[in-house]
Amino acid sequence: SVSEPVSNYDAFNEKGLETFEPKFVQGVFSASLDHLVYDKGLTAPHHIKIDVDGFEHKVIAGADRLLKSGTVTTLLVEINKFMQEHRDIVSHLTEAGYEVQDIGTANLIFRRSVKP
Repeated sequence: SVSEPVSNYDAFNEKGLETFEPKFVQGVFSASLDHLVYDKGLTAPHHIKIDVDGFEHKVIAGADRLLKSGTVTTLLVEINKFMQEHRDIVSHLTEAGYEVQDIGTANLIFRRSVKP
């Protein structure tokens, strides 16, 4: 995890994220998708898979502009339906023009249904 130590995350864990005291800390570079695309000039992706052990809502927040742009046509996102932050992802993406498909696992597929 980045910036917050959390215990073993499981998309079916009714408790959601659980913090713990790490035995060591390792520095890591991270950047939002919006920053990489709009500030650093990387080519915008058309398809995205997000599976970051509980922090999917933070990745979505850091890609808000990109996701609303219409460039991304599909996303596969691991969702813990017990976490409010993850339930909010579903409503946020449907409001941004994506249709959701539940494929019977912890993963949901979002497809762009309308152009911005």
